[in-house]
Amino acid sequence: MFDGLISIEHLRVDSYTLCCAQPKTVGKIQCTAPVNEISSCNNLIDIPFLSTLIWYIALLAVFGNLFGPFYRGFLRNTQNLASFVIYSINLSIADFLMGVYMFTIAGANLKFSGRYGFEDEGWRHSHICTVVGVLATLSSEASALFVLLITIDRIIIIRDPLSSLKRSNLVSKIMTGTVWAISLFLSLLPLFGSDYFENYYSSSGICISLPLSVYRKPGWEYSMALFVGANFLIFIAICVGQLVIFATVVRMGVNVNSSHSAQRRREINLAKTLVAVAITDMLCWIPVGVIGLLTFTGIDVTTQVYAWVIVVVLPINSALNPMIYTFSEILRRRGKTDKQPIDVKINMSKARFFLDKRR
Repeated sequence: MFDGLISIEHLRVDSYTLCCAQPKTVGKIQCTAPVNEISSCNNLIDIPFLSTLIWYIALLAVFGNLFGPFYRGFLRNTQNLASFVIYSINLSIADFLMGVYMFTIAGANLKFSGRYGFEDEGWRHSHICTVVGVLATLSSEASALFVLLITIDRIIIIRDPLSSLKRSNLVSKIMTGTVWAISLFLSLLPLFGSDYFENYYSSSGICISLPLSVYRKPGWEYSMALFVGANFLIFIAICVGQLVIFATVVRMGVNVNSSHSAQRRREINLAKTLVAVAITDMLCWIPVGVIGLLTFTGIDVTTQVYAWVIVVVLPINSALNPMIYTFSEILRRRGKTDKQPIDVKINMSKARFFLDKRR
């Protein structure tokens, strides 16, 4: 299309990828196009540091969340899993899906390195991009809902340790199925919509439609309601639950030397772990919600901020959750194991003392 245009000086196009095709032999051409949030003519992720960091986040999210369900489910009695364990295993599965999404985006960035501008159209409209976009939406909503379920479960167990919900897995399994059904419905709905959802997942090279730009993409109202509105309500509920848990734990700390002290300490430790997970999730979604509200009012963010939110802020809780949940439990169990020989020695010394005294 540039043949014969030897004196061209300025281009105004509707896609930045057309600027990538300008001939270098003509001289410097001023090309005006809508700014892409994260990509360039050379790379899907245009910031070198982020294109490297995404591999490490994906690695933590995938292998950390693979180890979590294995440790909690397969190394323990799978016939008698507490509701907390069931929810945390499913939370790991949801976070694992985010790791798969990150690995796919990182792989596409590596595959198209140096020529992404020519591959943009084909990549965005590929089946792989659509699938990983569905996985990312499914993961984000399921993760938020499972943290909410864990919060509610901890409130019930801490306030009423003898609750029948603790002994029955039926309710937790029903709630787990409901969360996955709702999340799957919300992630698949744009695929079966009308023209309103046209190119919903293919509107960006990262294959997920986040409301973080003043440019109104197809289905932006749905994206705003889902990622900003719904998640805001979920995390408000989580915050309220955390306050209830905190108040209960403080009150329980006074009576921790009761006859059920060991069980009480365990519930307190689980509550502390949940607080850490809830904080990381809120630190993840609060920036998304704030930026979404800013763009809704017409205030745009820089491309660097957008890129950091997509690559780091959005998936970071999926990488941190297994470390907080699983590895903290491993350390607690190791601490208990290390204390057992000391307790045995103390008990043996007590036994010898009473035997000597009787003699």
